[in-house]
Amino acid sequence: MQDYRIPHPHSSVTPKVTISLGVAIGYGNSVILPEMLIETADHALYQAKQDGRNRYKLATDQISVL
Repeated sequence: MQDYRIPHPHSSVTPKVTISLGVAIGYGNSVILPEMLIETADHALYQAKQDGRNRYKLATDQISVL
């Protein structure tokens, strides 16, 4: 996305479009509630934004399993 340099004139944060991602991984051999997986990814997303945006964060939190 950075290479495209797409203008974002109405943003109060950055003049160009950026992408921030939060990633949480659920493994096939465990039973994880979808809500917990989404919540964990959401926390990682906000950490990516807090760390400067235009990046990704892989969740390192332990996810509760059934």
